[in-house]
Amino acid sequence: MELFQNRTFSEVEQPASLFVFRIDKQANMALFEADGKRWVADAVGNIAAYLKEQLADQKHITVLA
Repeated sequence: MELFQNRTFSEVEQPASLFVFRIDKQANMALFEADGKRWVADAVGNIAAYLKEQLADQKHITVLA
């Protein structure tokens, strides 16, 4: 399943993450992250895009990401 968690700044689009939902024989339930932390790279890209847009008129600032 794909979920959108609040993992970064609220001003930027939250990256989606893939999870596996499992239930064992004792009816214990758990979500396991299944995307290899891909959300981290997506979050960095979203933050960089936001900063570039917000700081577009600032000629002396360079966003590296």
